[in-house]
Amino acid sequence: VKTHHAARGRRRLREARKRLFLRSPARREWRALVALFAAGVPVPRPFARGRRANGDELVVLERIAGRPLADAFAAGDEPTRAGLV
Repeated sequence: VKTHHAARGRRRLREARKRLFLRSPARREWRALVALFAAGVPVPRPFARGRRANGDELVVLERIAGRPLADAFAAGDEPTRAGLV
């Protein structure tokens, strides 16, 4: 589950307008994932999208086995790191 937190400070109005016009970051990510997955691009399968009562938006994706990139980068030597980049 990926959480897109609702703006709570100075940009609250701008983020509310984005949601109103269906241009929120969570919705853009959702549309991109659905289109890429349908085209056969290797991306996590999108399962669901929703909004919490506090305004945060959620995107639920398939879990991919493996270790986080930051861990692989920290554990690798210089050639391995260059390959990851």
